[in-house]
Amino acid sequence: MKVHFNNKEISIGSEQELSEYIELIDTTEKVETWFNADSGQSICLLKSGENTLLMYLRFPEDVGFVSGKTNDAKVLIEFTIGNGQVDEYPQSWCIDNEAAYKALAYFYVNSGQKSPHIDWQIV
Repeated sequence: MKVHFNNKEISIGSEQELSEYIELIDTTEKVETWFNADSGQSICLLKSGENTLLMYLRFPEDVGFVSGKTNDAKVLIEFTIGNGQVDEYPQSWCIDNEAAYKALAYFYVNSGQKSPHIDWQIV
């Protein structure tokens, strides 16, 4: 599966490589990663310290889903994306890091399916 980590393409070919990749995410302060399934779905993880959110797209140009609770923009968190741009997203979209990592693994193992263990919200 093709994966992008902070704007660099990486190929993950096994569950062992996936485990090593998730460890890299966990030990990196600011992360933008995209997993792209052959069937068109993609999942993005944005991480800024202990704040992590997911975006799931069923197909290119999809408005998609986000992790977390409803769109409560009272508190915004800054996330640095791969090209250095800083974007802000509601803190209410953030979930536990471990839950986010498990959702990435679920996406990988299940060929692009979104994890049923995440409370997804339509954007």
